[in-house]
Amino acid sequence: HWRLPDHLANEFLPKMKKVNGWKGYSIFVNNKRVNIKDVSLNDDFYIIQKHGPFNALGRFRFVFPQMYYGIYIHDTFNKKLFKKKVRKFSSGCIRMENADLLTKYLLGINSEKLKELTKLKINHSIVLDNPITVYIVDWKI
Repeated sequence: HWRLPDHLANEFLPKMKKVNGWKGYSIFVNNKRVNIKDVSLNDDFYIIQKHGPFNALGRFRFVFPQMYYGIYIHDTFNKKLFKKKVRKFSSGCIRMENADLLTKYLLGINSEKLKELTKLKINHSIVLDNPITVYIVDWKI
């Protein structure tokens, strides 16, 4: 699951209210889950999207220890986005087309072991024994 950044939560709430909420999303005020009808943009709220097949972050998320302003590399369930020429679909994070390959590489596992891990349908937070350096470069083409 993931907590939407405040700017996204503020953008999504009015859209969600029009359709009485989105499947897989929960809204919290004072750390208590509330009905979408009972929250407004004036409230101190946050939105969580649970894990699952339609999670915007896909099955894999790569978090950096320094949490570079909440930016991380993530998978996506919407693979067709990679066929588009312009790819400005994420809000600051980096979508990765083959996150499963990076996962296998970082963990030193094969496809079968990865299938075993993902079949469990639970979240895994794995700290690498041998951390790697991540460079983020934004080239204007």
